[in-house]
Amino acid sequence: MDGRSEGSGDKKNGYQPDEDMFRFMIENSGDILWTIDLTGRWQFMTSNVEKAIHIKASEIIGKMVWDFVAPEYVGILKDMLKRRLAGEDMQAYEVVVLDRDGKRVPFEVKTSPIVDKNGKIIGIQGVSRDISQRKNAEAALRESEKKFRDLVESIHDWVWEANRKVEFTYSSPRVLDLLGYAPREIIGRPMWDFMEPAEARRISAILQNLIRLHKQYDIAEKTMLSKKGDPVAMEMTLTLTYDEKGDIKGFKGICRDIRDRKRAEEALRRAYGELEKRVQERTRDLAQARGTLQGILDTAPIGIVVANAPDGNISFSSPGAEKIFAGEASGNIYNPMIEQHRLLRTDGSPFTHNDLPFMISLEQGKRIIDAEMQYIKQDGRTMSLLVSSAPILDEKGKILAAVATIVDITRLKSTERELREAKAQAELYLDLMSHDINNMNTMAMGYIDMAKSRVEADRETVALLEKSGEMLASSTQLIDNVRKIQQAEQRGLEPQIVDLCEVIDRAKKRYSTGNITITATYPEGRACMVTANQLIEDVFTNLIDNSIKHATPGKPVHINIVVAETKRAGSRYYRVTVEDDGPGIPDDVKDRLFIRFQRGKTKVTGRGLGLYLVKTLVEDFGGCVRVEDRVKGNYHEGTRFIVLLPVSAREPEKGTGACAG
Repeated sequence: MDGRSEGSGDKKNGYQPDEDMFRFMIENSGDILWTIDLTGRWQFMTSNVEKAIHIKASEIIGKMVWDFVAPEYVGILKDMLKRRLAGEDMQAYEVVVLDRDGKRVPFEVKTSPIVDKNGKIIGIQGVSRDISQRKNAEAALRESEKKFRDLVESIHDWVWEANRKVEFTYSSPRVLDLLGYAPREIIGRPMWDFMEPAEARRISAILQNLIRLHKQYDIAEKTMLSKKGDPVAMEMTLTLTYDEKGDIKGFKGICRDIRDRKRAEEALRRAYGELEKRVQERTRDLAQARGTLQGILDTAPIGIVVANAPDGNISFSSPGAEKIFAGEASGNIYNPMIEQHRLLRTDGSPFTHNDLPFMISLEQGKRIIDAEMQYIKQDGRTMSLLVSSAPILDEKGKILAAVATIVDITRLKSTERELREAKAQAELYLDLMSHDINNMNTMAMGYIDMAKSRVEADRETVALLEKSGEMLASSTQLIDNVRKIQQAEQRGLEPQIVDLCEVIDRAKKRYSTGNITITATYPEGRACMVTANQLIEDVFTNLIDNSIKHATPGKPVHINIVVAETKRAGSRYYRVTVEDDGPGIPDDVKDRLFIRFQRGKTKVTGRGLGLYLVKTLVEDFGGCVRVEDRVKGNYHEGTRFIVLLPVSAREPEKGTGACAG
């Protein structure tokens, strides 16, 4: 091809695509062009074949076509070549080619004969296209359709599809259980073949309405006839189906067997009929109940008032109401213009007409629950009341009256104020204890240390002083625990991200002295970040201190701590185990170990607040704690405490923090 060849180039500017241009376009397209002779030997092949099967065109030319195809296609290709050379027209076909590594690559092939000037076939030319992606997509689609069909056919409901004529085009196997027909027996038949004529007309109207309004879905009950002719009640959910142009092509439905529900409804109707027969008998019982209710109303410790609509005339007031309002209320007209000056809000401001609970129920038909207000009595005293009101409606929803319950909570509010004052007083005492007594304990411990240095020769005196120091330390620890329990229960500390492993390291260094050995194992290559606050240190110091205090006297103490990540209910946690080889905890003690002021039978003094503090803090951090035997079934072999703490969402990169090594 040269510059004189005709083409689609821009002749005005002197530019036309040449042979190199066409070769570039062909060899960079997705199609492979080729020719073979009458024997099936490759004569020409575009170089882009190498992208598809990793074999160069030069390695293919001169060899036979069937040298490169899967064995099962050799005979097929020879037959096609024979038919093509005989002048038979051939449609596009698929063939599997083996690449250099023997991998199967599917191709779609289109061919045409090469003829000389006399019309004689002298070869075959063709275009091959790699259809691997299409085949993969088709396989994925088939798998998806199979999964969807398996899902549809496994559900309890009957799923079906139909065309615009409501002729079934698909049915799930569930139809066999519902109607006794196999799916193949109803495919192609209209729905009306399985209905009484009147029912068919009713359902047809529903379908036409669905089409007319283009509703997304509709739900209706229908009755179809089984193969035996029995009626089968169903609840049908309908949707429209559309073709690729967006036109309605039919319907899709899900039918649920509601025969049990229908039988229940029928049983309910029969029961209702039986109930009607007993109405007169029950009327006498109601009269008796009314007398009982009247007795209850007369003796109830709360006030009950009923006012009729629309004028608000009070038709009933219980003795409790008369006691609260110091007089008979029945017959009085409820006058909000007068009463609102005596019914005040808790801040002392008067209610407006529309805000009074009684009027809201009487005029708007709303329920008001536990509205707190103040009532100024005629003698000037103020009462605190808790008022609830509700409308009384007739069968049509019209407001007939309103009923209000009135509870005198004056004494309760007084008690509430006293409790608040007592709480404030208790917190004051706790602050005094935490500050002043702690200071005194510290001073006393200092004096004891001075005394010990002066009487070191007298071992008995030193022992007594040490015991005194221990008691003062326990007292200080007790006060500190009380203060921390108060902080935890009142949530007075801001949460923060804490490295759990660093916390355990500090506790380990603090207690690893003398005959006390503490080992700790952490997750490899990461920090152990949890959301807590500074009180988390008390969790592990209390657990370690507990193991030390209750260790066998004269025996070395071995404590092993292991931190590992675990999952619980789909969430990530750090599981911290604290084990010791002490005398252990009996099973009957384990259940109450974390209860405040509950302790095991031990010679060690204490109030049992340490483990209660552990439980309170761990639960405040969103975790949990429990205790078990170190050796299952033998508590004498030591104790294992297990703490679960949620992993913080904001965790540092791997390789940082105390647990990195």
